[in-house]
Amino acid sequence: MPHKADYKILWSHIDMNRHLRHSAYSDFATQARMDMMKDCGIDMKVFEQFHFGPVIFKEEIKYLREFEIGDKLSVHTELAKWNKRRHFWTMNHQIIKNDDKVSAKIIIKGAWLDVANRKMMLLNEELLSYVEKIPKSEKFEEV
Repeated sequence: MPHKADYKILWSHIDMNRHLRHSAYSDFATQARMDMMKDCGIDMKVFEQFHFGPVIFKEEIKYLREFEIGDKLSVHTELAKWNKRRHFWTMNHQIIKNDDKVSAKIIIKGAWLDVANRKMMLLNEELLSYVEKIPKSEKFEEV
């Protein structure tokens, strides 16, 4: 099952056309990923302790329906793919409107970054135990 996070649409998320601005979709997906990681035990203390964090290489958004103020917004996040060493990964997000309509799909590709050395990093056994908890899609692939 994907991780689910619910959010409230604020005035600051709305554009001049009176619907959710394009960059707000990315903001909600980013917050959902961080909420999911926290629920898996990867909170800011763990990021600081091991001097690492996620880095995004590519983000693709498909907009399907618009949101307006007052709509309920949920983000479903799941791991779609990772390499055998678990340092490069792909995550899928579905942005759900009012608990029933998929309104956007976001696919991100990223890796774990050693923030001290500014290079991609392999995870040690302790960190692997955290990332193994990330919900995986039904079509999850290890490549």
